[in-house]
Amino acid sequence: MNISRKTKNDMFLFIVLFFIYALNKYYIRPNYGNTFILGEISGSLPNLIGAFIFSFIPLEKIFRINTLNEKKVIYLRALIIFILLTSEEFFPFFTSSKTFDYFDIFGSGIGILLAIKYIENRGI
Repeated sequence: MNISRKTKNDMFLFIVLFFIYALNKYYIRPNYGNTFILGEISGSLPNLIGAFIFSFIPLEKIFRINTLNEKKVIYLRALIIFILLTSEEFFPFFTSSKTFDYFDIFGSGIGILLAIKYIENRGI
């Protein structure tokens, strides 16, 4: 089996993101969650990581979107993910979270922007 370099890089990135998520959940948030800056960052980090990872879901295949212009598809995918994550923050329908936080929306936006940049840099 021949795995492309792009796929190996993506797999390594997802492993690193999982490690950062676990480090945040089990060390940073319990120990520094009450401080202002680290508390907000550690609270929004799961949204950033989740938005980054959700940006790789091939929505164009799910909704049967024409993929002639792949950049438009990437931006459309990012917009759909951002709208879903923002609406989840306002009206929780997947989670039972009752905490509204603008930093979570900001973290989701940053995660999506980083995903767009990553996808563009690695080649579409």
